[in-house]
Amino acid sequence: MRTISNDGLVRYGEHSFNEEDMYFAEANLFKVFDFTLISGNPDLALVNPFSIMFSRPMAEKYFGSENPIGKTVRLNNQFDMTVTGVYEPLPAQSHFHPTILISFSTLTITGFTVPNNCALATATIPSIPMCC
Repeated sequence: MRTISNDGLVRYGEHSFNEEDMYFAEANLFKVFDFTLISGNPDLALVNPFSIMFSRPMAEKYFGSENPIGKTVRLNNQFDMTVTGVYEPLPAQSHFHPTILISFSTLTITGFTVPNNCALATATIPSIPMCC
């Protein structure tokens, strides 16, 4: 399972914020980490390119009480992302605290070159990641 951290601009309607702790994650993330999903299918949520998931607090920030599943958000004023799930934040003692998860397959579609030897990297699309 690989993840790449990324900061970026997320926009939904009138709400637009620069976000940290966003991670591109492979679809098998939910087999490695014990997330509690509020909505979405853990087997499918991060499979398709341009899929995005929000932690519950982040979903409330953008969507209020509205159901975000199927909604489209704009990432970095470049990519339209479809919301595929909402999850509870991981416990405080975890070393991994993603506020937003983005399907790893999005990187390939956008022309981003992902090194095979990296388990964790930091990058800004479409830059080459700093890793390992």
